[in-house]
Amino acid sequence: MNNRHLLVAAVAAATLGMGTAHAGIFNPIGPQIREANTNWGLAFLEQRMNYAETPPPFQHYTTPPPNPLDSETGTIPGLEWFVGRQWEHFGFNVNVSVLYGHTHYQGVIENLTTGAFTPASTTTKDFLQGVQVRLDYGFSPARHWAILPGIVGGFGGWARDVGYNTSIGGDLETYTYAYYAGRLAVAYAMGPVVVDVHGDYGRTSSAELSDTYGKFRLGSTPWKQLGLRVTWNVDRRLSLFIKANRTQFGFGHSSLTQVWVEPTSTTTNTTAEIGFIDHNLL
Repeated sequence: MNNRHLLVAAVAAATLGMGTAHAGIFNPIGPQIREANTNWGLAFLEQRMNYAETPPPFQHYTTPPPNPLDSETGTIPGLEWFVGRQWEHFGFNVNVSVLYGHTHYQGVIENLTTGAFTPASTTTKDFLQGVQVRLDYGFSPARHWAILPGIVGGFGGWARDVGYNTSIGGDLETYTYAYYAGRLAVAYAMGPVVVDVHGDYGRTSSAELSDTYGKFRLGSTPWKQLGLRVTWNVDRRLSLFIKANRTQFGFGHSSLTQVWVEPTSTTTNTTAEIGFIDHNLL
């Protein structure tokens, strides 16, 4: 065999090896993992909210304000409905959530004459809603495993009503925002039980606040989420699951040209869910 034949044989062997490795990594997702991510479902959830506003750095106060200026903390119950499909590689999911409850408000009242701050607290009515869409391309690098990189986008709304207790001079504030993120999820099937974890990282977008003083455009900030879900595929019709998410995001302060300035805020929501998946739709 001459050198030319050796070169052809080496290239052929390398190409075959690359093809085998590619096939070994990008295998179709297994049936149990696909089943845990297919069809429609309903979940009952509780969300622990931790919201805080910080004093604007450009404001000049007669008396130093507290930091945070105000906060909302509490647990809010809700429902989540979702529909999705995971094929051997491509997948999608759409979910809609609605929450209603009460949180504890802690803030201050500023005396515009003296500049002094007086602590104030009350109970706030909260109504939250959200829509999220997820697309992914998954593959199985080893038996029982799946890796699912993808993209996430959504919309969130929060009506914060501190006005029904007028002793603190409250107001109805409505926040709306969009967000987008990249996602990486890893799933592992142990018989009928599927465990998956995911991490998302992106940014908020088009955030606004509306209240009696007008409409304020708010700045964009990072949007991050970590999640864990355990699913039990009971049979061909039904799956049960529990899930926990921790989501962090915020809003930048509004424009300095407005008479009233909405300060920067940060939010951390920790959510626990329990629900079911009905496999008879898709």
